Amino acid sequence: MADPASFPDWPRLMAVELAASYLGVSASTFRTLGIVPLNIGKRVLWDRISLDIYVNRISGQPLSDHDTERAAAEQERAFLAKFSRG
Repeated sequence: MADPASFPDWPRLMAVELAASYLGVSASTFRTLGIVPLNIGKRVLWDRISLDIYVNRISGQPLSDHDTERAAAEQERAFLAKFSRG
């Protein structure tokens, strides 16, 4: 079976509805997962690679060193964003 991330119709950056569909969950469930979005101007978007890393991590798939570092950086960014909001 082909890797869905390689399908041409999945953009690299996705709004919440599309990112939720990519993971096969509802938008409300997706928002509870804690995946860190990117803010580009007023848009809030999720990186497809971050979504893949998230799924690999929760399913026990091995992460490359680069993906491990990226996941740690995203967790730190999420913590700092939550901390700065009070």
